[in-house]
Amino acid sequence: MLYLKNKSYSSYWYETGNPKVLIKLIKHNKYEIPNLELMLSEEDLNRVDIDKISIEALMFQTGYLTIHKVKEEYSRKFYKLKFPNKEVQISFNENLLREFLKDWKGEDSEINPLRKALENFDTQEIEFRINKLVENIPYDLYRNDEKSIKSFLYVYLYSTGFDCNAELHTKLGRIDIILKTPNKKIYIFEIKIDKDEEKALKQIKNKEYYAKYTLEKNVIICGMNFNTKKRKMYYMWETIYR
Repeated sequence: MLYLKNKSYSSYWYETGNPKVLIKLIKHNKYEIPNLELMLSEEDLNRVDIDKISIEALMFQTGYLTIHKVKEEYSRKFYKLKFPNKEVQISFNENLLREFLKDWKGEDSEINPLRKALENFDTQEIEFRINKLVENIPYDLYRNDEKSIKSFLYVYLYSTGFDCNAELHTKLGRIDIILKTPNKKIYIFEIKIDKDEEKALKQIKNKEYYAKYTLEKNVIICGMNFNTKKRKMYYMWETIYR
């Protein structure tokens, strides 16, 4: 592969290619959030079988991910990937939303209102925006599991351009999604499927997902439960002040 042969990790494909092929493959194979904590071997990165290739390797081959770190173990090299910059990741997420959602009206109509709602801690508007998102996902594009719903929610939240991470490790577990606004509000989301939003909120509290952020001005925690029959998200909010 040209990336490895030349030992040059610039995004060849992204500069000259078309994201439509990648987006269609993601849509067809129902891939989830790329796991950027994985260490992939050269064999993984060079795999060409579309039915077996991982989302991470696919995005590397198409230029959306570049090599971040190289680790050598047992005479083999393993690679950790990353987006080349935030602009590429935002562009990638917006392309996904545009392709997946039935009624996507663009950034001004879909993203800007969410930005304002998050900065103003307007729970009514946040809930409205997220429910509009899940209601517009075509039924055949998601499975009734947490990872599938979390993938769409993460893509939507990241498209705000705010600092957003998924599956963030803590001492007692993993935060589903954490988001930080420019005006220093921190949101921690825990998502459940056909369970209970109160239990999701309790999980955040019992596992102290917010512990490392207690010195911040305010931390907002939200338990979420997606009802697959009604195709609607339910919420329970709590604010933790310094």
